[in-house]
Amino acid sequence: MRALVTSAPFYEYRGELFRLHSGSATAKRVWVEGDLNPERFPDALEFSDDPAEPWVLLPAEALDARFQRTVSGRWNGLPVHVVSQVERRGVNRGLVRISYAGDRPDDAIAAGLAGDQYNGWGGEVPPSEISGISVEMTEMERAR
Repeated sequence: MRALVTSAPFYEYRGELFRLHSGSATAKRVWVEGDLNPERFPDALEFSDDPAEPWVLLPAEALDARFQRTVSGRWNGLPVHVVSQVERRGVNRGLVRISYAGDRPDDAIAAGLAGDQYNGWGGEVPPSEISGISVEMTEMERAR
């Protein structure tokens, strides 16, 4: 089973990009790889050095920019976005959640994706079923 990056929001802090863990309007918790040294994060409000979930909480005003990573590809001939990983264990281990990126809902329904006209169509599939993968990073406007 191959690993596949997924669509996700990112924040730039002191020249490094960090994937968003969670947050509010005033502070953002970001995933951290590597050193959690306070010198690397002088603005940090809180740290988690749990090896399973290393993160740092930063005040929103300390973040330099916001980005959105969009991962696209084709599943059973349909254009899709790779939205997220599904499970780390159990029956759904290793699957990814996809959302239909086309403009013909009948095609999504015929392919077996679940959903509706309001929430879109999607499903959970093995990464190996997705072809033509492209990754795009877009800088987003930040609310002030």
